Amino acid sequence: MNKTIRFFSFIFITFCWVALANAQTEKYIDSVETALSKMPDDSNKVKILTSASWKIRRANPEKSGEFAEKAFGIAKNINFKKGIGDSYILLGSKELGFGNLSKAKEYELIALDIFKSLNDLKGLSKANNFLGNVSYAEGNLKEAANYFIVSAKHNLQLGDEAMASVLNNNIGVIFKDMNNYPLAIEYLNKSAEYDKKTGDTIASAGIYTNIASIYMYQKK
Repeated sequence: MNKTIRFFSFIFITFCWVALANAQTEKYIDSVETALSKMPDDSNKVKILTSASWKIRRANPEKSGEFAEKAFGIAKNINFKKGIGDSYILLGSKELGFGNLSKAKEYELIALDIFKSLNDLKGLSKANNFLGNVSYAEGNLKEAANYFIVSAKHNLQLGDEAMASVLNNNIGVIFKDMNNYPLAIEYLNKSAEYDKKTGDTIASAGIYTNIASIYMYQKK
């Protein structure tokens, strides 16, 4: 049995926002819609829509998608490129959740191009991250690893060692799946080092379990 701990699901909860509990969702949606009804169609409205879309994506994916589409429409009308890029990332995430991998990849690649034009490191880190998830879901492990490596680099440039740790763990798991055990251990050790710096002992335990599982697998 493959006992390697996978942290791919963690990627979707590491960007700024935390998913809301189901009991809070409807109240939150009502408060957002009340606030939005009083706002002009500007960049601030786009930011609220994208933030809200992310927060409710698990509890209410349909409403999340609706918020993302509204954000995209407004951002496009006012030529707010960052908002357009953020909206594409959210729409790509929605399609990934529904298993529409080709559409998810299309949206994330558009987002990637937008953030490249803006030289937006945070946007680039997110787009590469999601593209890594799409590629992994497609079974294209080498491509997934490459996207995660780029995303990890951008997160380090942003000073986000916690996210860099998650990504390096994922890269290590991918190389383990590719039977490249030296590289797997190299990236898992990088992940553990970042966790030491951030003091995340829970994540460290999972990473060391991954490393141990590789050594156990090699002995079989």
